[in-house]
Amino acid sequence: MNLLSLPNEILLNHVFSRNFISLQDLCNLMKTCHVLYNLIRHSNSLWKKMFINRWGKKCYQLEEKYKVTCWMERMVLRLSLTQEVKETVRTMSSVCYPLGEVAVSMDPVNKWIIAGHTIPKFVEAELCQLNSNLTLKYYAKVLSDSLWIKMLDQKWKDYLSQLESQKSLLDGALLFSQSLQGSYMCPPNVEPLLIVIIERVKQLVAEMENNAFALKTTANNTKNAKKMLDLINQAIFDEMGFSCVKENGGWTLVNYQIEKVLEKRKGAAILISIVYQEVARRIGLRCEPIDCDGQILFRLRECCERNVETNGYLIDVREGGSLIPCSPAIIGQPVVSAECIFQRILKTPITTYQEFFHGFGYLEKNWLKFFRLACIISPQVSRFVLEYGKLSASLAFHLDDAIQLLQSAGLHDDPLMIECIAKRCEQHNEIELAKIVCPRLPMIKYAVGLVMIYNYIACGLKHSQLCVIVSWDAKFQRSEEWLTWPSPKNLEQPFYRILGPKIEYGKLYVAEETLELHPFGVAIEHEELCIHFERFDGRRYLPNAEKKAQFPEDEDVAISLMKSLDDRN
Repeated sequence: MNLLSLPNEILLNHVFSRNFISLQDLCNLMKTCHVLYNLIRHSNSLWKKMFINRWGKKCYQLEEKYKVTCWMERMVLRLSLTQEVKETVRTMSSVCYPLGEVAVSMDPVNKWIIAGHTIPKFVEAELCQLNSNLTLKYYAKVLSDSLWIKMLDQKWKDYLSQLESQKSLLDGALLFSQSLQGSYMCPPNVEPLLIVIIERVKQLVAEMENNAFALKTTANNTKNAKKMLDLINQAIFDEMGFSCVKENGGWTLVNYQIEKVLEKRKGAAILISIVYQEVARRIGLRCEPIDCDGQILFRLRECCERNVETNGYLIDVREGGSLIPCSPAIIGQPVVSAECIFQRILKTPITTYQEFFHGFGYLEKNWLKFFRLACIISPQVSRFVLEYGKLSASLAFHLDDAIQLLQSAGLHDDPLMIECIAKRCEQHNEIELAKIVCPRLPMIKYAVGLVMIYNYIACGLKHSQLCVIVSWDAKFQRSEEWLTWPSPKNLEQPFYRILGPKIEYGKLYVAEETLELHPFGVAIEHEELCIHFERFDGRRYLPNAEKKAQFPEDEDVAISLMKSLDDRN
């Protein structure tokens, strides 16, 4: 039977739409003749079905929000984006190995963000599917993190560009929490937990004998406003047990994450105050932050128009929502900006780092995010950019990002800019050196990817730790990054760089005499395995393309060593 003899309805709904018909099949059919080309090309319902089959209903529903009119064009866009994402991730390994932390070009990320709408979510979905080996999965996550960091930067820019009277401190607190966690998704529990508080306050209002003011509180009624504040205090502090942590108790992240504060009903005073302000706002009361002797307190203003003669109260959440009558001086004091509030929150972790963690490189990377967030919130303050650049340079970490922020702040000729560029050049030189093939010498016994037992003596006792070899040298080569401990006596023997979960600092440079091949090989855990290997095959770790190119002869040596060990056993 001739395919074209069938009605179009049959072809589209019962032939071409079958699940076993692939996108490639449709494309091939379109090439056969003009009739099929036009029929398939203009069947929006067919392409919609193909989209759902390829990416699922969740992605389809996301697209529906933006009222897609041509599903074939959307399909083509998504497929081209899929290919672009895969190619971007594949190139990252070669330009980052063996450091794994040199920033790649942000051009693709910036393009995806500018495209807007669902494109970033498409990219994220494709990145999540790149998990066929450790290396791809690692760089997919690196790219995903870069994408969402840039997205959050844009959200901060949009938030801070609003008029001060329009900024919601709750929205800012959500952004703050997302930025510190590196997550673009808003915590889903914030709104439900807030509603629980608000509904309880409304219930308390309804239980009062004379509660006519409850549903329509007037801002110029001081008596009613104070009653409303008393009810908020009863709900939040007396019944639900919200409390503030001591401000001299050090920095703990959960105390500054709005979703954790609502869950645990405990946190930093400023976060409790933001919750209080949001509850008050939703029942018709206006509270605004002011500086009171160095502390951020919230002032109740019963009128929407600014009037220095209006009565009001200061709300101190540290004292269970204590209401302090405002003096005329307090009433006329300017509102503290959202930017200033979040910079004050950041001051605590930054000060903690400067006092306790400065100089501890393996811990310092965890604090970079605080310095960077300070730059994003106040890009016009060069001090924050310089502090971030200084820490990035000292760690040789996130150098491209630091250079970009220094440029944005107009600090092109600053000595710190020159230092960051020099450090970045050093890293690129190290990457280029890693591309040089390392020919094996007969004296080198072991191979990259082998699971080993590292034996050493400490405090007079013999210890053994699991590890995996990531590279070797024919004799000792001094390195600042790879620790050599304990100090070896014979420096003329082969040395190996090893990774291990229980090894001091996680990575060591050790002599061959301290290593022995593990009898059957076991998987180990280490965050840097993905930079060097694709997967564990049950006996050893299989090097990725870059590692194979650097040590091309190690594959045969590893197989031979394992076979010899099996034969002996």
